[in-house]
Amino acid sequence: MVNDVTKSLNRKCVGLVALKGFFRITDEWELKPSQQKILLGNIPSSSFAQYKALSEVNLTNDVFERISYIFGIYKYLEFYFPL
Repeated sequence: MVNDVTKSLNRKCVGLVALKGFFRITDEWELKPSQQKILLGNIPSSSFAQYKALSEVNLTNDVFERISYIFGIYKYLEFYFPL
C-alpha cells in the first residue's frame, strides 16, 4: 500500500517537472496553446488548462513519451545550433 502511494506521488512530481520543462521549451519556441495541445496529443482544453496550471495531474504514458521527444528535440537543436 505504501509503495503504491509513493509511486503515485513520485509520478505526480515527475509529471510536474515534465510539464514545467515542456511549457518552458514551447514558450521559448513561441508556440500557441493550440500547437502545444497538439504536441501533447491533441488533448481536450480542460486537460490542457490543468496541465498549464501545473496542478497535480497524473500524466499518461503517452503524454510522458511526447514530452520526452520535445526534450530530445530541444537538446539536439541546442547542440547543433548553439547560441
